[in-house]
Amino acid sequence: MADTLLNRSFSFNQAELRIELPEKHNFTWSFYGQNRRDFRPVEQDLVMWKNAYTTGLETNLKGFKNTQLNTQISYRIFDDVLQELPEENGQFMGKMNWNQKIFGGMIRLTTLYQLTSGREQKLQFFYQQVNPGEGIYMHLDFNDDGTEQASEFVLAPTPDQGTHIRVIYYSDEFIRTDNALFNQNIDISPKALWYDETGFKKVLSYLSIQSNWQMEQKVQDKFGTLYWHPLQQNIAEGDIVNDRTNIRNNLWINRGGRKLDVQFSQIFLDVTNLLTTGLESKTSEEWSSSVRWNVGEKVSLRFTTAVGEKSVSIEQYADRSFEVNTQKIVPEISIFPNENSRLIFKHESSRFQSLNSTEEEGSIQKISLESQVSQEWGLVEANINFAQVDYTGDANSAIGFALLNGLQKDINYQWTLGVNRKINKNLRLGLQYEGRKNGNQSIVHTGNIQFSAFF
Repeated sequence: MADTLLNRSFSFNQAELRIELPEKHNFTWSFYGQNRRDFRPVEQDLVMWKNAYTTGLETNLKGFKNTQLNTQISYRIFDDVLQELPEENGQFMGKMNWNQKIFGGMIRLTTLYQLTSGREQKLQFFYQQVNPGEGIYMHLDFNDDGTEQASEFVLAPTPDQGTHIRVIYYSDEFIRTDNALFNQNIDISPKALWYDETGFKKVLSYLSIQSNWQMEQKVQDKFGTLYWHPLQQNIAEGDIVNDRTNIRNNLWINRGGRKLDVQFSQIFLDVTNLLTTGLESKTSEEWSSSVRWNVGEKVSLRFTTAVGEKSVSIEQYADRSFEVNTQKIVPEISIFPNENSRLIFKHESSRFQSLNSTEEEGSIQKISLESQVSQEWGLVEANINFAQVDYTGDANSAIGFALLNGLQKDINYQWTLGVNRKINKNLRLGLQYEGRKNGNQSIVHTGNIQFSAFF
């Protein structure tokens, strides 16, 4: 019987020359050159199809109590022997990890900076219908044309409304990209150093600050685009493949205090993706404050306020784009009758208004009661929600659904009951019931039974 090469067969040869400084030094480096030849099946022979050359430098700063610094820089070029791939320039790659402690650990810095190159496929999303309750998305016919369009699918607000799943289709179109990732985390905790101090230092020890910046950009490989600079915000829209910025800043007063703590937060998220239908951008920013006060061992009060803005921009579907500002006030009381039970009463008052049209504005008054009882045999949970919705626009429009999250005008009710019973150490039985009535729609009842075995 003759030997046959499978399509997934492969082979490679790799040779490397490395010059490095011994690890006994506080600062070490390693310079290397590498050649790799890849082979794949062509008819019944393994034929070289790629010949790559890589040059790189690695450094490591160690031996210092409060500082750790590692860097990697490399440049790769390769010869497409069979001329099957798009023509590419050399690929530059780099990575830096820096950890720093300042003032005895009162300030901690963590930095990751990474550069890569590659090819990105354009994406297209399709939505496939499944049995009710098995999906994540639902379809809303915003333009009443009877046709399912990709921009008309939204996340289902309740599990039983999920009728579709999203399938990602990778097109045959590739884009040469340069990628940059920057992640900066800063923790400032005077308490770590001045916990036992008095006076002004004692006051500062009650403060705690945490800041995280994460920026990831993929841009088309074009002359004049400074892809290595992740903080740039003036990239031409035609050059963006993927752009994601996530910023979280928090300031605490007496963080985790047994009696009282205060938190101020700012969250900013901006995501832009290049799809086959064009650019899609989503931006949100929220400023919030929260005060927690434990009145006693069995009662806790919390008061939260927030203001923010949200916007969605879809290049091909301008009528699905919107921009709104929001305000929210949430007083909350938690009662702990004993160590095995909990009651939470919450009133959320929110207002919103479109920045594009004065017709799109409204408010939601939501009251909720949550209860939980834990026993040796399992857990019982029961929740009741009431919401009064006043809205001047169409609740079933794109902006209406985004603002109301599936609620309807006037009065909305939702109630749930769940039991999670432990049969023995290996078996658990879960029962879940949920009911809702939104606006003038009919009452919907759903139930779920789950049996779990652990081995």
